[in-house]
Amino acid sequence: MSLKIVLYEESEYAQRVETAFSEFHREEIELVCFCYKENLLAHLSLHNTDVIVTSEMMEIPAEIQEEEIPVLYLSEQRETGKNEVFRYQKLDDLVEEIKRKLKRQDRGTKLLVFTSMQGGSGVTSCALAAALYFRKQGFSAAYLDFSFPGIRQQTETAEENQYGIPEIPVFLGEFGTPVDTEKAGNILEEAKKEQKWEYLVADFPMYLDMLTEVLKKSAEEVIYICDGSPEGNRKFHEGENLWGDSVRKWVLYNKVDELSIQTEANGYAPLGGVMRDVSSDMKNIIEKTASLSVFEPFL
Repeated sequence: MSLKIVLYEESEYAQRVETAFSEFHREEIELVCFCYKENLLAHLSLHNTDVIVTSEMMEIPAEIQEEEIPVLYLSEQRETGKNEVFRYQKLDDLVEEIKRKLKRQDRGTKLLVFTSMQGGSGVTSCALAAALYFRKQGFSAAYLDFSFPGIRQQTETAEENQYGIPEIPVFLGEFGTPVDTEKAGNILEEAKKEQKWEYLVADFPMYLDMLTEVLKKSAEEVIYICDGSPEGNRKFHEGENLWGDSVRKWVLYNKVDELSIQTEANGYAPLGGVMRDVSSDMKNIIEKTASLSVFEPFL
């Protein structure tokens, strides 16, 4: 059965794609291009369509329901979100990316919460490394930083942070004011509902225990970070029951050395350990951790 693709885009780009497509004999692909709304709607009324590929510049007609026909958007950036494909690539690669994105449409967006009761255990570096790992595996991932509520910038769009990972804005009130838990829930709900990203990775210190209930309502996985020290293990046991049984729970030992001891962790599956690295800066640590297989169970 052939894959039926409709490209709805400005005429110059659509013409280039049609020209490239005409050079290949594709029994498994049917591709048609339109740049006018009327022609698009007329085609859709007569023919089955598996996916519409368009851009933010083109207005999708109200008659088209994305629940019935998936829509992918052309991106100017090579690192694409869940509902995006990279515009500037060979036609073969573009088609393969479209196929991959369609296969993942039913996966939904998974929220992974990285957390700890122990300061300095490396929650941030592990969360960022996980997001980078997913991207290296061909998935889209974004980062949410709940670690310093009240002092985040009031931006409205996701922008790449200094580690090259898209960061969804988290602003929960002015500094010194109570944390806005309702707003935190809305941020998570909207980010998952939008389904732009295949993975949302949250950085959440458990001393903000008022947010625990909010996060576990949306999370699929909770990853507790512990260094295996006596103090780290004590703090782990202080907070291990806060997440209940509604989410799948894991423990990841970070900054492991010869003194680290993995404590009994009831209800927490082991993810393994990341060796202590005192020779690298933060970015190198994140990149090294992202090259490990500790995050493979979440694929």
